[in-house]
Amino acid sequence: MKKHLIITLILFICILSVPNVCNSQSINDSINRQVISFLESEGVFDNVNIHKEKLVHVINLSTQNELGEESYGIYYFLASISHTKYYLLTKNKDSFKILDIDDFGNTISEVVLFLNNHNTSNDEMVELLEEIIKMYKSNQDRSFSKTKVIDP
Repeated sequence: MKKHLIITLILFICILSVPNVCNSQSINDSINRQVISFLESEGVFDNVNIHKEKLVHVINLSTQNELGEESYGIYYFLASISHTKYYLLTKNKDSFKILDIDDFGNTISEVVLFLNNHNTSNDEMVELLEEIIKMYKSNQDRSFSKTKVIDP
């Protein structure tokens, strides 16, 4: 009897956790599709003839893990192609927002608001903002590498 009760309890817990995993996977699939679509609109994949899904990774800025089951977080992404720039993404349960780091003032405002809404400690906030500043500077350096030199 006790063994039967334990098995029933385990099955019940498994059944309750399946919708959360499905919801998480659904929002993550949506994020990945939107990120690829966004990068396409930015011209990142012009002249690229391989599966774009293999070139894009959405990484949690705090943990450096790929997009997973976390209900919220700040992520960065870029395509694994030379001279592409970093972008940010905020995920909050079933919604997300793509941020262009080059629009620095608005990006920082959005990130600070997001972090305050999630009761992020000051130390963690400083660490994340420092990483975003590094990405901004990297984007600026990459833009110089795109400059065409015209020979006279």
